[in-house]
Amino acid sequence: MKYNLQAIRRFKQAGDAGLFQEAFERRVNKNVYKRKAQKPIPSLQDDWHRIYDEDGEGWKEYGLFQADGMSDAEINEYVDGMRLDPNFPAWDCSGLAFTAWIDWHRNPCGWVSVVHRVSIDV
Repeated sequence: MKYNLQAIRRFKQAGDAGLFQEAFERRVNKNVYKRKAQKPIPSLQDDWHRIYDEDGEGWKEYGLFQADGMSDAEINEYVDGMRLDPNFPAWDCSGLAFTAWIDWHRNPCGWVSVVHRVSIDV
């Protein structure tokens, strides 16, 4: 028997707890089994995540890396190596991506979180 939401509500209002529970479980299971398999979200440790601006003029990259035994100066040097500094004259509108800013934070677990703001020269 097919159970729609109205029938399930009627079972609940009638006080038939056994039929209500069966109908509710069948409805939930049907929705669970109908779902399509979704791609797993990659970990920040494995891949950087990007969030693009709505206006299309840049994005932010979020990532993690392990920094066991690295000092703050070494982390600064490593993060500065991520900079995108194209060689273009000011106000050129070249369409190239460049680093607006990079910020990092040492987490209590020993990993370092990095946020990299990239803009496009438009």
